[in-house]
Parts: sequence; structure tokens; C-alpha cells
Amino acid sequence: MMSETHAPPSPVLNVLRLQSVLEYGGSDFFLELVNLFEQGFAENIRALEEAVHNCNSEKVRFMAHKMKSSALNLGADHLAQLCEDFEEFEDLFEQAEVLKNLAELKDSYIQTKDRIDFFVEHTLV
Repeated sequence: MMSETHAPPSPVLNVLRLQSVLEYGGSDFFLELVNLFEQGFAENIRALEEAVHNCNSEKVRFMAHKMKSSALNLGADHLAQLCEDFEEFEDLFEQAEVLKNLAELKDSYIQTKDRIDFFVEHTLV
């Protein structure tokens, strides 16, 4: 049985989008999507990090685009914006800025994952 969540508003996560996905696909579909996001995004961050360290602009853009799509599926709008920023990086040799953005992306993923987990725990009863 589903109950309505009363999570505080968050710039990290669009809860209305999460609710929409849950209502559209049902709880099994929703949980599968969440699991794919959480496992896949962590792997994609590692691949993005490797591409950044290798200054592989093409792979950075590819991974960032893939990650942005995954984030948007679950209403992780802030995370998607950070991914889009990576798609638009012109110079990966600006390592200080790129590494700062990578750290922000990792932090945002953790916050997003925590918010999604909160939503799941308080919505799927």
C-alpha cells in the first residue's frame, strides 16, 4: 500500500516527479528504477572520474549525458544540471575547476540517493 510522503521540499529532488513515476509504473517498476539508478550512477561516476583524469573529453560528455538522463528519470534535477555542466566543459585541463565540479557531483549524488531512500521508506508501506 502506498502512502503520501511528507518529505521537506528539496532543491536536490523533485518529489512530484518521483510520485509520478511511482504512480505510472507501480511499486515494482519504481523500485527497479531506483535500484538501477543507485547502482548505475555510482559506476558511472567512477567512469566519469576516470575520463576526467585521462582528459578524455568525448567520454566525459558521453558519461555526463548518460548520467543526466538517469537523474532526470527520477526527478534529480540538481544532479542532472551538474551532469549537464560536464557535457559543456570546454577544457578538461582546467583540473581545479573540473575536480571541484566532480566533488560537487559526488556530494549531490549522495544527497539525492539519501532523499530517494527517504521517499521510498516513507511512501512504500
